[in-house]
Amino acid sequence: MLSLSLSPVNVLQMIFCIQSLFAIVILFPMQNNRRLIYLLIASAVLMLFNFLEELQITSGIYLITPSFSLLFGPLFYFFVRQLTLNELTAQSPLYYHFVPALISLLFTHYVQFVIALGTVSQIAYFILSLQLLNTYKKACFDTRSDAFSLQLNWLSNMLIAMIMITLVDLLRLNLQPALDYTVASYWYFIMQLGFYLLTSYLVVQTIWQPNRFTGLQHYLDRQQQITSDKKNAEAIFAQLDKMILVEKLYQQPRFSLQDLAQRSGLSSKDISWAINDGCHLNFCDYINSHRIAEVKTNLVDNTDKNLLDIAFAAGFNSKSSFNKSFKKQNGITPSQYILSIKS
Repeated sequence: MLSLSLSPVNVLQMIFCIQSLFAIVILFPMQNNRRLIYLLIASAVLMLFNFLEELQITSGIYLITPSFSLLFGPLFYFFVRQLTLNELTAQSPLYYHFVPALISLLFTHYVQFVIALGTVSQIAYFILSLQLLNTYKKACFDTRSDAFSLQLNWLSNMLIAMIMITLVDLLRLNLQPALDYTVASYWYFIMQLGFYLLTSYLVVQTIWQPNRFTGLQHYLDRQQQITSDKKNAEAIFAQLDKMILVEKLYQQPRFSLQDLAQRSGLSSKDISWAINDGCHLNFCDYINSHRIAEVKTNLVDNTDKNLLDIAFAAGFNSKSSFNKSFKKQNGITPSQYILSIKS
């Protein structure tokens, strides 16, 4: 019977397909995750074809699985674009990115060549994705005081892991003719398991982080128009800084660049420029510097008061963002600072 010939990797492929279908059903109502659905569909189809090919069910049909290596790079890159640039599915289709995968279908009998080309393609798109995530991170810290809660560091770490797995899998494919069958089988299973775990992690993290910074495209457009004038920047910054201190605007937990623009009557572009050139800090670090100054002042007056109560009153909205900001500015943790005061 067919079930008797199933190997552990075949069972994993079946589980992957079933789980992908389940994830697609969950994600389908969420328009801003539509490109992740496309990625899951492609992954499930690849696993299905791997399953059929390894059981020799489709041995008489044309081989297509090598072409998927040229498909995943663009799919993942467009998924990252949707996360960071808030693109809808219909926006910026750039279908020509998928042309190499279609052309490669004519040459899949050159398996090693197509897969090697696909590996280069994936790494190139992964690097483009990392660059976009770095720009996203900078934009968050330049425009939001709650930037820590909007970060996609998990995705950057995942991309690095995917680059490593892609390179290791290419090594496996080139060494496969010289490997012992048992070693090759275990190695293949580990690669498939790694791909399965990373995909599962991607779905879970995407669902768990519904809050994202949606102003990256506006930020990029604004950056192209900004021209610096140091003297005017310092003058505007001095006025803004006085307003923020007098009215204690920094105590608002989710205080943003747009909030300050509405309060001051200046444009977001001018405020960002004034803060960056006037005090050489991004918006997040600047606002947090006032919060930390208030925390330190209150701690000097009363070191026995609850630290988190003081931090929340100063405008921080979580313990982790307070600890990160405090250590970044002072080089020590809040607890170490309290000990230094007492001593």
